[in-house]
Amino acid sequence: MFGAAEVAAILISRWSSLERWFPPNFKVGDTSKIYLSLTSVQGACFIVGGSFLRWKCNETFRGWLTSESSPLKANYILTSGPYSIVRHPTYTAAIMVYLGIFCWFGSRGSWVRESGVLTTVLGKAMVGTMSTLMLGAIAFGLIRMHDEDNLLRREFEEEWTPWAERVPNRLIPGVY
Repeated sequence: MFGAAEVAAILISRWSSLERWFPPNFKVGDTSKIYLSLTSVQGACFIVGGSFLRWKCNETFRGWLTSESSPLKANYILTSGPYSIVRHPTYTAAIMVYLGIFCWFGSRGSWVRESGVLTTVLGKAMVGTMSTLMLGAIAFGLIRMHDEDNLLRREFEEEWTPWAERVPNRLIPGVY
């Protein structure tokens, strides 16, 4: 959403003929202040890296993804690909993307910071809502990770124990 707004602001400022496609009170701000900072580039790298990691998890999972904490009607635990590095790489990927979004759009030089949109009630509401949803998703994921470990330990103890010893970290290799 913010990425589309940033692109729209830059396009409108460069080509005035595009103004008719946007509401008359669409606040572009001074796009001459928009630039790529080190933080925004790092944020973009986190977004791309997290998206790639999620893709690799999906490739490894091959259609067994579910939104429920259940044994997935499988008789094995995934221990290859990203699952050979951390036990819950899909959550790692989500956190990377969320962190990247905060870095990119929260950094100096981003349209969100430079346009003045954060001085509006709508802008503050949008950022507050997005932040709350992302932090809630992270909190939910941390709780669910613990539940998934317990479920896998119960259902597949003979496979789970050696895998958990080889892959002791849940999210970040060598850290947690």
